[in-house]
Amino acid sequence: MSEAKYQAKLIKQLEQDGYYVLKLIKTNKNGIPDILALKDMAINENIINLALHDRGFGKDRILNNRGLIGAVIEEVIKEIKPYFIEVKGAKGIPSVLQEYRIKELKEYGFKAEINYEPH
Repeated sequence: MSEAKYQAKLIKQLEQDGYYVLKLIKTNKNGIPDILALKDMAINENIINLALHDRGFGKDRILNNRGLIGAVIEEVIKEIKPYFIEVKGAKGIPSVLQEYRIKELKEYGFKAEINYEPH
């Protein structure tokens, strides 16, 4: 599969997962990843349950643990961060600049990765 077809497939999957996906074609910074995916994660019961479960909280401990609010906030922030994705075909190799931009975006606290087409 070509890199463009794999990218289209990835975009479709992200949109099915609830992301608003932008394909970045030309930006003011060279090496910026191909895709920016954004997801609105309102605080709801599913997020609260996920935060509780991931940290081993039982429902009986909810009212007696001050860490709950922090856990929920942390979970929400983790999910709403902009998600930058550099797409590479099965044989694609990221440039040094692309690798630098991924590292730079992570240092700013964003989710960023290079996504390779599976072989």
